[in-house]
Formats: sequence, structure tokens, C-alpha cells
Amino acid sequence: MSDSTAAAPAIAPSVEKKTAGSETRLGRRVRSKIVLDIAGTLNGAKAIFVFGFQNLPVGDIESLRRNLSAVSADVTMVKNSLGKRALNGSGFTSLESFLQGTSGLTVTAADPVAVSKVLVNFAKGHEGFKLRGAIVEGQPLPVDAIKALAALPAREVLLSKMLGAMQSPVIGFVGALSSIVGKVVYIIEAIRKSKEEK
Repeated sequence: MSDSTAAAPAIAPSVEKKTAGSETRLGRRVRSKIVLDIAGTLNGAKAIFVFGFQNLPVGDIESLRRNLSAVSADVTMVKNSLGKRALNGSGFTSLESFLQGTSGLTVTAADPVAVSKVLVNFAKGHEGFKLRGAIVEGQPLPVDAIKALAALPAREVLLSKMLGAMQSPVIGFVGALSSIVGKVVYIIEAIRKSKEEK
């Protein structure tokens, strides 16, 4: 008695190889597109901040996105290997070492001080969010320098303070200026220490 159930046709090895090859090419195209998209975001950036994150609720990440968008900054969660390729191709190689574990980039062509304030404030309330480093106006910054940058007045506040101080007696202007200079000196010192440690 013959078996009436027909056996499933075998897939020829050449067809399997062709399918695998197509998937590999598609994967490469997708990865190349992601790298180009990240590199496009980096183009023209005044500042790039690298952070790590773990166990952050989706709602908190979306809140961070909104707060950063309000100060003209973008957030990109990156696969480290692709992020490194994009950074390398864009000339930001000093940030590659920060791409470990779960990583993200914050990029802005606007005010780096305002962006650093958002990031530092968010980090204070979220244990799973860690700043790792940044490049601001071409200068690599360690975490201490990012925190010092966040302590500076925002551009509008700074201009307002300086204008008010200029209308006051000279001593008021000197006081406002020395306070700002002191914070800038702290940032420079943090950068110097970071370079010595490397």
C-alpha cells in the first residue's frame, strides 16, 4: 500500500544560498542607511553628548526627548558598532570609547549649555541614566566638565545679567563677570585633568 501523503519538496541548496545572500545584502544596506542617518545628524553639530541608559521606562525616555527637543537637540539610541562607524566617519573619534553597553547620543547645533542642563537634571532623577562624555565646539569634555557647563547661565540669562551689571556700578559688572569666569575656569580644569588621566 503506497503512502498517499506527498513529501514536502526539498529546497535546493542554490536557492537557500541565494536567500541567505539576499538577507545579508539587505542587512548591510540597512546598517549602511543607519550609519548615514546618524552621520547626517552629526553634521553641523555644535555639541554631541554620549550617555548610557538601563531600565528606563519608555515614558521617561519620551519625556527626555521632549525636553531636549525644546532646546533644539535630538536624541538617537545607537548600536555601538554602527555609532562608532558614524562618529569615525564624521571626525568625532574621541567619543568612540564611550559607546559601551546601551548607548545614546544627544546632538545639537544650538546652545550646548541649555542641552547640558536638561541632561544633567535628567541624570539626577534617573539612576539608570549616565552621562559619559561630550564634544562641545570641538573640545572633548569629561562628565565633570559637562556638569560645570550645566551650571553656567543659559545664553539669554547670561546676556541679561551682563546687561544689568553694565548698567550698575562697575563693581556689579566685575562681580558678575568673575562668577562666570570662575565657572569657565572650572570647566577648563576638568578638561585638563581628563587629558592627564589618559
